[in-house]
Amino acid sequence: MLLRINRVVTTDRLVTALWRNNPPATAVKMVHKAMAKLRALLAGASSSGTGPELITGEGGYMLRVDPARLDCTRFFALISRSREAYLTGSPVTATRALTEALTLSRGSVLEDLTESGMSWPELRTLEHRRQTVLKDIFDIALSCGRHRDIVADLVSLTEVQIPHERLTGQCMVALYRCGRQLDALAVYRRTRLALVRHLDREPGEDLRNLHLRILNQDASLDWNPDSSLKSAAGAG
Repeated sequence: MLLRINRVVTTDRLVTALWRNNPPATAVKMVHKAMAKLRALLAGASSSGTGPELITGEGGYMLRVDPARLDCTRFFALISRSREAYLTGSPVTATRALTEALTLSRGSVLEDLTESGMSWPELRTLEHRRQTVLKDIFDIALSCGRHRDIVADLVSLTEVQIPHERLTGQCMVALYRCGRQLDALAVYRRTRLALVRHLDREPGEDLRNLHLRILNQDASLDWNPDSSLKSAAGAG
């Protein structure tokens, strides 16, 4: 329901989302009972009448809620604010918004559900958008000197079967700026091995050049207020 706020979600859609192609005979009744409990829970939690409200709509239910109350909405708004502030030369404002956004971005969207096997189109779309925006977050964070805040997330995101080259470059820069040159080089080797093994190709020119610059301890990789990720990592 939170993935489709302020829109009616049909009972059939809820049944399919919960049980896919194998719903129990009492699935519709179970949904109705669950919605009744949810409505009572929401009503009891919001004495002021300004909280979320579950409304019975045509053929289903609608969760009426202020979008600004959702973490995902706040997350994307903060990233937009951070990006705009950075581009207009306000790194302090950009960093403040970025820091708040990072506290909302730990783990995948509704991670507990995806781990249990749930896979809804809305969930995949939102997670894809989050992953795309995360790369922009790391650009801004590196440009603002926040490499220590993001290095753990970057390492985790590159520990997949086929790491994204842009993330690999960002991870290498963050590790290098944290004084972890050997770890940065290890991330490159792991990514190169994955690309050769699974895609039968070498890393792109930008990533190869970054690897050489880290090997040579290129001073331009060190963070300074006037540097940008593009000049540091250059891995698109």
